[in-house]
Amino acid sequence: MIKGRLTLRPDIIEGESISSYLLRLANINKINIAQLFRLVRNEKKYIKVGSYVEKLDFYPKDIIKIENFVSITNLPINLIDHHSFSSTIIKWFGDKAGKIIFLKETEVKNRKFCLSCLVETGAYKLLWQVKEIRLCNKHLTKLKSKCDKCGHALPYVNENIALFKCCNCSALLLEQEEQIETNSFVIESQLQCYKDWKLIQTLSSSPKFNSINHRKLAAQVLYIADNNRIKLKKHQMRRLRNIVKGKSDDRVTLNLLFSVLRNVGINLEEIIDIEVPISYLRPLFRTNVSKLGRCLSPWCNYRGTKFKMKRIMKSTTQRYVPFRHKFDLVSVCTGCWMRFGVNKETEKWECLFDEANLIYYKVKPLYENGVSKTAIQRELKLPIFKLYSVLGYILQYQLLEVDDNDEEKFQFSNTVLEQFKILSKNSHSFKLMASAAKKSYGWGVLEFSYLYWHPEVQRNIAFKENRGDKKEDGKTKMPNSLLVDEINEEISLVVREIAASLEIVEKNELFAEIRKDETIYTKRDNLLAEKIIIYNKINELVQSKTEKEEQIHVKEIYKYISKTYSYLVRNHIDIKKYISKIANASKVNQTEIKRKKLKEAIKKLYLEKQEITPDKLSEILGVAEISISTGNGIFRRLGDTINKTINEIISE
Repeated sequence: MIKGRLTLRPDIIEGESISSYLLRLANINKINIAQLFRLVRNEKKYIKVGSYVEKLDFYPKDIIKIENFVSITNLPINLIDHHSFSSTIIKWFGDKAGKIIFLKETEVKNRKFCLSCLVETGAYKLLWQVKEIRLCNKHLTKLKSKCDKCGHALPYVNENIALFKCCNCSALLLEQEEQIETNSFVIESQLQCYKDWKLIQTLSSSPKFNSINHRKLAAQVLYIADNNRIKLKKHQMRRLRNIVKGKSDDRVTLNLLFSVLRNVGINLEEIIDIEVPISYLRPLFRTNVSKLGRCLSPWCNYRGTKFKMKRIMKSTTQRYVPFRHKFDLVSVCTGCWMRFGVNKETEKWECLFDEANLIYYKVKPLYENGVSKTAIQRELKLPIFKLYSVLGYILQYQLLEVDDNDEEKFQFSNTVLEQFKILSKNSHSFKLMASAAKKSYGWGVLEFSYLYWHPEVQRNIAFKENRGDKKEDGKTKMPNSLLVDEINEEISLVVREIAASLEIVEKNELFAEIRKDETIYTKRDNLLAEKIIIYNKINELVQSKTEKEEQIHVKEIYKYISKTYSYLVRNHIDIKKYISKIANASKVNQTEIKRKKLKEAIKKLYLEKQEITPDKLSEILGVAEISISTGNGIFRRLGDTINKTINEIISE
């Protein structure tokens, strides 16, 4: 029934995206794209054509009904993964995490395209949507995402997109001008981007990449970066180390991975063979216990000591560490089970939210004097659940100097511990857990609070749920799964050894440069030789850009010389200043060139006795009309520039 609705079913083109194929299918059968989507959509999830269609190339099996899609297109099911990012997302990041992480690497709102490819095939390629890809690998033309006539960004899926028209002004996209890239450095880097992304698509279907061990991958990236003196940003280093140590269930992003691999000159397939020595991993798992402070609870038997102080670490399965946004080194004293940490604002070691003082010096005296719970709450302005939490603690650890028989009503057992394990899986909030306990087990708030502060329950909340990161004694476990069959423990490394354990065919020389001439050349001589090479590279780039009358950007220079800002600050501060000087001079020079071209365009229109309007200026200058209308840059006070230019012509 569905199959009979379409008469023409073209073959899908190599590299074409699923959404592009549906656009072509709708166009060739003369039907609206919305009508076609209704035939293939997953009706249980997506009722109408909306923002969901933008994600069609990323997780198509969630958006379309596979049976209907295969019936309409006559395409094999395996082609859906081949022409979308779905397999890459699932196998690289995992289904749920990938939908969030991977979309940051790609453009999902606006459609990118190459004019020559559209003329030849009429297809929008999948890899064009990757943010770092800005050139067509076949024609070496700059990819467009906006209409040249009106400057409007093209949406990802639209009826006009299928007809190769702008959805705003209906201008034909195929008649717009192309910009061919001539910079050899840019071309080379863009072709490398294509190669990397094509490889990761291929590897996603390989058994070798069925499950990515991100802890191993993070260790490999750190090892390669350290051994090749690649300076990573602080947040990148922290992220990778946390992944390796199991303190975070984060993932190694493709952007970070590619930046390191391209710096070294190896590809994604070769990194699998890199073995990280255990001598490199071991320092990552050392816990600096000396940073932890002392117990400050007035009633604790271990007050003023670190003997029972244990740090609470993030888990690989759950990320719960209490109040990490306000405190560092969050720890618990296993003598009194009070939590402590370094306040990020005051940088002082203290009890979390001064809870110890609240219990011992505020609530306890009032409760001992027979003050009612309501009066205590009113006096101290405490939330009701906070008050019951404090009272439960006081009863559990028998801090009262007068007898109170409430705790005799509450009995702890292994069953209670199992019930708390169930409660803590859903939430770590005292209030939510208490509400759930009342609903599920019929516990009152005071009973729940008393049992909540039992040492076994607190031990389970602080450590058992975070297994895989920390032992209870505060010593980090080594990740056996990371080391088995992945790390050669028999390799002994000397102090200056950089890469003896890396066994990569024809790539060992990239890692084995351990300054062979160190006995002959000093560091000063090496830096001097490097400085000459860098200056030559900079002058080469400046000459190339000057001949083409193109602006020189700071980031472009850093990329060309393959050095980072921080590296130049440490070793070649004069080169860093030289680069800034070149970029500033280029900016001024480029402004003058643009202003000169604008005056020539005005002069041309005036001499030809044509009206000087933004649309005619945009045609001559080759810029979008909206750029002129906004009045920014050289187009600021355009009227004054026109009058001044005309006066100069008349005076001549």
